[in-house]
Amino acid sequence: MLLRRRSFNRFGSRVILFFGIFFRISSVLFSQIQTEFETGWSIDSAKNDFHNIYEKIHQDIYGQPIEKRIKYFRKAIKLFEVAGQSKDSLLGSAHVLLGLDLSHRNDYKEALTHFLEGLQHYRRAFSPDHYYVHSTYFHIAEKYLLNDNIVQAGIYCDSAIMYQWPYQKTKNWPRTTNLLARIYGAMGDQGRAEILLNITAPYRVLYSEEPESYYVLSIGRIYQDLNLPDSILKYCQSYYSQNPKSTEIGNMIGIAYLDLDKYDSAIHWYEELLKTTDKPEITLYNNLFHAYSHTGQANLALKHIHSIDTSKLNKSDLFSYRVNLAQTLADAGQLKDALSVDQSNEKILFKEEFNPAVEARYFANWTSHLLHYFRFNKDTSILLDNFETIRSAHIKIQKLRSALHSPTGRKNFIRICLRFYSNAIKIGYLIASGEKNSPWPSLILNMMESTKAMVLTEEFLTKRNTNTEELTYREKFMDFEGKIRSSQALFSQLEYSDSLFFWLQKERQSAASLLFIKDQQNQKPPANIVTYEFFVHPDSSLTVLQLRDQEPYQMHHLSDKEWLHLTNKVLIELRDPFQYDSLKTRLRELSVLLFPAQFNPVGDHLLIIPDGLLTNLPFEALQDQKNAYWVNHKNINYAFSLGLYNAEKTISSTGEKTYLFAPAFTMDAQMPGRSSAVTLKALRYNLEEVRQIDPLICNSEIFINESATKSNFKSHVANAKIIHLATHAIASRDGSVEPQIIFGKDEKEILSESELYLLKIPAEMVVMSACQTAIGRYDPGEGVMSFARAFTAAGSKSVVASLWAVNDATTAEIMTIFYTYLNKGMTKDQALQKAKKDYIASADPPYRHQYYWAGCIIIGDPVALDLKQNISFTIWLMLLSIVLVLFLFWKWKTILSLLT
Repeated sequence: MLLRRRSFNRFGSRVILFFGIFFRISSVLFSQIQTEFETGWSIDSAKNDFHNIYEKIHQDIYGQPIEKRIKYFRKAIKLFEVAGQSKDSLLGSAHVLLGLDLSHRNDYKEALTHFLEGLQHYRRAFSPDHYYVHSTYFHIAEKYLLNDNIVQAGIYCDSAIMYQWPYQKTKNWPRTTNLLARIYGAMGDQGRAEILLNITAPYRVLYSEEPESYYVLSIGRIYQDLNLPDSILKYCQSYYSQNPKSTEIGNMIGIAYLDLDKYDSAIHWYEELLKTTDKPEITLYNNLFHAYSHTGQANLALKHIHSIDTSKLNKSDLFSYRVNLAQTLADAGQLKDALSVDQSNEKILFKEEFNPAVEARYFANWTSHLLHYFRFNKDTSILLDNFETIRSAHIKIQKLRSALHSPTGRKNFIRICLRFYSNAIKIGYLIASGEKNSPWPSLILNMMESTKAMVLTEEFLTKRNTNTEELTYREKFMDFEGKIRSSQALFSQLEYSDSLFFWLQKERQSAASLLFIKDQQNQKPPANIVTYEFFVHPDSSLTVLQLRDQEPYQMHHLSDKEWLHLTNKVLIELRDPFQYDSLKTRLRELSVLLFPAQFNPVGDHLLIIPDGLLTNLPFEALQDQKNAYWVNHKNINYAFSLGLYNAEKTISSTGEKTYLFAPAFTMDAQMPGRSSAVTLKALRYNLEEVRQIDPLICNSEIFINESATKSNFKSHVANAKIIHLATHAIASRDGSVEPQIIFGKDEKEILSESELYLLKIPAEMVVMSACQTAIGRYDPGEGVMSFARAFTAAGSKSVVASLWAVNDATTAEIMTIFYTYLNKGMTKDQALQKAKKDYIASADPPYRHQYYWAGCIIIGDPVALDLKQNISFTIWLMLLSIVLVLFLFWKWKTILSLLT
């Protein structure tokens, strides 16, 4: 037995010695090959023999594994940099090839650095139209796009096009135009993206060197950016069925299932994909874990996640893997382990930069794990210990959001951030409610404001960029596209393609710049006003923050959904003028629920910053314990956010005139461009309304009947101090109908909400004496899309708008009284409060229901307006002349004696 063991030991030693000698010889040989290759490269460098070097790269380097190639190119760059002769082409080639390899490894940021460096050398070595130059521009544009910098991607892509357009096209042309389509897709411009794809098609036939999978994947990404998962499935599945080895395209199909919330289909798809993939990427596993988490199969997710070899992952993939691992552990009930993984991620997160969406998802998951751990263990210390980290996360999220340029990317990012802020606000409430002088309320205000600011900015930018009245180009494009499709000859297709591309490059959107104040950082509550800011969490719980100048902020949290059910009932009954007793009771109950005794509104002036369903609630209609409406003793105005409210007060309106619009709707009529089931009711008081208001305002102009047109509105609003619209307006809470203002029965007289975002309307006040102008579709993380938001985006300081289909007669009466009090110098919110009180006092009992008076609210800056009739310069001159004559007559004897 001992002899056998000694024999085995001697055999093992010989095997180890053999392999040691083998690896040593291999290392020496490889080192010698490298040395010989480097020496040859140096000689070719001295000879400036670029072609020979390029051939050696392809022959000797491309057979090596990617990591060895990257290592070698780094050494080659250093070698060229110390060479004594001109080496721009060599350095350019080395940097570009290194950039390509880094791209294959998904190190896009470092790859971009080398492409930019390579471009500098190429531009010195070659003419601008050289393939190496414009292809490098293409690679730079592509990497900027992958790094979510659409602006820079567009600049470099335009350069790549400019250096190719006048010359003979090469294989770089179809992929450059295809990249431009991707950029348009990332911008959310579906029309231009699809047109560019058609332009690319004939050139893809002519230059078939690029594999078809490249274009299929690229088009799939365009549809992904445009948030069209159905189009991804339709386009990619047909290709994948013929090419089942294309893992990237298979992954894109799985992502489409996830975007469609078809999690079972996604699980089945990824499980089959993993079976047929030799080297599955981490993204496949990450997407599979995401599907598992939505179907409650955490144990299956853990089984897969533990099978991954993390030693082969780069930093970005490793971070993404650990984010998913933490979430999977939490889903499996292993909260302590999940928090441990979160903590290890935190150590590197504030030192490194990763994909913004992955970082945001980490913050959202981590705060969720903290809350769950606290609920199980009731250990407040774990929440207290993470205050600074949450504040740092909040700062980083703002930085990440400002760097995103893709509309789809920003929207997804905002939705993820909403989870983080919801969790962080709950954590803050749990701690601050038991602490004195806690720093949490200020941070919570900052986080509430951040969600609103992100939503507002995103809405304004998206609406302005993607909705323009200059969309007649689509018809011209369709004509070109039809010619391309109908032409049988490839040459003719190319000719039409060039014409279409040239026209597209010339055509540009002419959207007006926003007057919306970008600085929303001033979150100080206004003096002498009690401010209430609401935040509706994704689970329908509610946090309310009470803000008073020079006083500590207070918080109130409703964890159950009683407030939501009660608010829904109140909103239904507010729109039903036959509901009385039950509505009174519910309004009192809702008032107590939202504002308990220790949180009761103080003072006679309130600023309400609502959220979610509460954006449809007129707080003036709430009742106190004495059954009195709030409107009796409080004037209330509303704001989209505290930062925007403060920003609006700094806007200096340049308008001088007041324009009043009242189209004629003398009888019921079918709504233009709509189903016969939708009719425009006759307006019997809108003309009388503007005629009664006109004498109360100086420097005004009335547009009634046929003169109250869309074109007159658009041509006068830029110089308006006040705009008053007494007409029909249409909105919908489900988003099925785009909000529209109706100026006439012709379809051309419809002004869409989208068009408002493109106008400059620096008015002091816009009055929408029409139906449903303050409501719209509400989405968590997006907000309420309404006319009031559109006018604010266009630069208006304040908007008077309606929350439901208002009554024509009572609205006209309230509006006339409203302008009467404005004329007396009252602020807008005081004037509206007084107008409502006067109406209630004079109305017959059936018409005192909130339906008739509570629907109109004031949003934005409530500052008083100067509406009084000014005495003209001529009258002043005449009065001065009379005074002078009287003075001379009184002193005529004295003046006469002086003259003599």
